[in-house]
Amino acid sequence: FFGEGGGCFGVGRSVYSLCIHHHNVARSSRGGKNFSRFVVPNGASVGAPAFARRAGSRAEPSGLIYAPMTMEAPAWEVIVDTEVVCGAGEAIELGAHTRDGCLARADIGVQHGWHAGAAAVWRGATDSSCTLCAAGSPRHREGAVSFVRRARPALTPIGHDG
Repeated sequence: FFGEGGGCFGVGRSVYSLCIHHHNVARSSRGGKNFSRFVVPNGASVGAPAFARRAGSRAEPSGLIYAPMTMEAPAWEVIVDTEVVCGAGEAIELGAHTRDGCLARADIGVQHGWHAGAAAVWRGATDSSCTLCAAGSPRHREGAVSFVRRARPALTPIGHDG
């Protein structure tokens, strides 16, 4: 998960550990073996964690872990009970996911250039499928959730008025 830098942290006297490097967060419940990875979206950077302790203990975790983080504004608008209908031949099927998994899969695919897309839809009321498309027409669909990419403002170099 990690290149140069980052760090790994034990969680008190528990078998849990975290490794963090910018937007990559990995968790192990087996003393540093078999890590599960989470990639924080929107250009985030996560700092060193701290954990809450059980009452009366200096080393026994209570189960809560906190870490400071910076992140850009979310790149996607979430629209509930709306299905974006893709144009003919432009739908990219991303598979079955949870609602949040669909958004994460679409976001990471677009950020890394694996897919081109400005809208995604998760069909939670039917088959939990996730579809990405370049654009689409919205329509009411109970149980569907659409994600539409927000336009990013253009950056103006310092010293240029315009």
